[in-house]
Amino acid sequence: MDDVVERARLLGKRRIAVIHSKGGKVSELHFARVGASSWDWLEPALTIKSAKATPAKERPECARLTGPGAPQWRELLGMADSGDSGDEVTLECGKKSVRFTLNGKAVAELVFE
Repeated sequence: MDDVVERARLLGKRRIAVIHSKGGKVSELHFARVGASSWDWLEPALTIKSAKATPAKERPECARLTGPGAPQWRELLGMADSGDSGDEVTLECGKKSVRFTLNGKAVAELVFE
């Protein structure tokens, strides 16, 4: 984990997401807050029930979070809503799922237990 934290610091990132797998299957999603000289886990860790994604050629740098779970995701990701810039990925944040859309096209979905 130390190498991931150091890489985040080099890139100027304040949050990291770590995916743990069991038996070759993705099973948990954890978030950590990274500081200049320390780091700590954020709660909650999320158990992944299912995940699906399609490759996207575009890599927008902005995200817009919507839905009832958006405040929790903003806290976990350490970000403010970008507003509506048009060139962004939208995260539709439900209580037990996150659906990613890019230019109106679904590109990924995570469902949690």
